[in-house]
Amino acid sequence: MSLKTKKLTDFFFASFVTLWACAIVYACILLGSNRTALVMQTPGQLLQADFVRYYACGKMAASCDRLKVYDQDTQRKWVNQVLAPDKQDEYPYIQYMPVIFPLFVVFALLPPLVAYNVWNLTTVGLGLVALYKLICINSDLRQRKVIVFLLLGIFSSAASEHVIRAGQINWLQMAAIAMFWVYWFERRDIAAGIAMAFTVYKPQYSFICLLPVLAYGKWKTLLSACITGLSMLAVTAALIGPENIIGYPQVLMQIEGNSQNLCVLARDMYCLRAILSWFLPLDVAFKSVVLLWSLGAVLIFFYWRSIPKESIKEERWAAACTAVWALLFSPHAHGYDLLILVLPIVLTLTSVSFYDVLKIQPLSARIYHLVFLLYPFLSWIFFIVSFSPAIGWSYVEPIGSVLFLLFVFALMIPRCLAQVGALSQHGLARERPRERVRS
Repeated sequence: MSLKTKKLTDFFFASFVTLWACAIVYACILLGSNRTALVMQTPGQLLQADFVRYYACGKMAASCDRLKVYDQDTQRKWVNQVLAPDKQDEYPYIQYMPVIFPLFVVFALLPPLVAYNVWNLTTVGLGLVALYKLICINSDLRQRKVIVFLLLGIFSSAASEHVIRAGQINWLQMAAIAMFWVYWFERRDIAAGIAMAFTVYKPQYSFICLLPVLAYGKWKTLLSACITGLSMLAVTAALIGPENIIGYPQVLMQIEGNSQNLCVLARDMYCLRAILSWFLPLDVAFKSVVLLWSLGAVLIFFYWRSIPKESIKEERWAAACTAVWALLFSPHAHGYDLLILVLPIVLTLTSVSFYDVLKIQPLSARIYHLVFLLYPFLSWIFFIVSFSPAIGWSYVEPIGSVLFLLFVFALMIPRCLAQVGALSQHGLARERPRERVRS
């Protein structure tokens, strides 16, 4: 009877996930077939997808204005060219990393809506392939049907939909992070460094890769990342000028400190900064979260130092914890950044059978598995509630997501502390063999 119940439970859960993913695919097709994917007129406001600004970056980089890409008048000019026949005088300032500009030159050769669809197909495809490779080396979840099930669930999450709808860069970022961990577990140091360099598009999440590299003293990986990063900067400098690279930190600090900029919106963020911004002045909240992030980085560094290189299971948990920390304490995070939660899902789940998960012991481990197993659906709850006419409060989704992150982080900390204690008790933290023999 138990076997039959298990089969029925797993079948209905898998069917539900599959149908959910099919609905998301259909929604993406409808979205990409209409110009409203890029710009939409609402009462008193012209809404634009983030891809409009990415596309404008490519246009600027290929134009005679390429040396003035951070000039506000230049940005307004090119954004309005993309929006034409619509026009917008107030828009989110383009504060993207300088290396973004050469990346979008090729996409800017296409019509905007075509470029939007090609971009999403390319980046989502790369992200799913990278995650497939990462799941394949996760010894707990190697069966092909399990991998397909996981990828369907990940694709159908609200975070994934946020990325696609906005035309954001997070799926490409996830591909780089996933490939870093693939090469990390395969002990391919140079390849891991190259992958790490491509996480720089959102540098606050590069620390998911950088902290373990520094903690383990993988200087070959760090050198490889530096060479790749410098090559990217050289291409960028040749295209938009070195002054835009040198002056970028000042641009970033000026924008992040401007509470009126539409690109910041601190109380709309999906990280601890949003909560702090409700109780503290916005500039104080920003400085506070940077301080907390810095303290957390030190703690995570020493956490990694306590884990020997041959402890694959401990490394997975450390990577998962680092990812949640990087998102929760991020100085800047929005809905699409929640895609980072994919990393703990693929690294720490030991089963995707709903029936088996209900029997996991202890209770904290069972809750942890249930939270992530149901994440594709849980992630939509706050999104739907935010747009409910009965609620009418757009902050439900960001605040709810932060509380969700805090809950997950609280579930992870006891497991990580117990892990460190066990390693220290057996003296493993002090023993660091040069290389691990792969099974």
